[in-house]
Amino acid sequence: VTKFDRDVNGNLLGRFVFQNDTLIEKTVCENDIKGNVIFNSVYDKAGLSYTESREYDALDSLLVYKREKPTYPKLLSYHRFTYDPIHRKISEEYKSMFDNGDLANEGVKSDFLYDSKGRVISYIDSYRISDPFTSGAFSTGKEKYVYEYDNHGNIIHHRREDADSGF
Repeated sequence: VTKFDRDVNGNLLGRFVFQNDTLIEKTVCENDIKGNVIFNSVYDKAGLSYTESREYDALDSLLVYKREKPTYPKLLSYHRFTYDPIHRKISEEYKSMFDNGDLANEGVKSDFLYDSKGRVISYIDSYRISDPFTSGAFSTGKEKYVYEYDNHGNIIHHRREDADSGF
């Protein structure tokens, strides 16, 4: 069961996750003057599990999302978003690294395409991911996600394929 705590304006102050009436996770939030969550701390039974911070543009679209795990091994991950002139998300970049500067994940970059009705019709994930079993080795690739819609705008077909081979 998840319960939410909000202020009188509806801004999220906290989230509480229970299992068999026992609190297993608590999230405490800080909001900007527009009500956007800009920082939160997530606690589990052992204490602080991780923190998250967010930056928004003037139209309240998310520009940067960071997540930091403060315990060993310390890990920082972030997402950076860009938008087109009519404010549709056109790309998202993800990267994670350990506190010593070593990359845990070189990154995933997603590029989005839209149809004339503003619906995502496809996006391509380009990735370079470290291999945890081979020091310094990375695997790379591209995956394409394609969406088809019915006359009511509902997704009726979704497929994932290798962007280079189409398989």
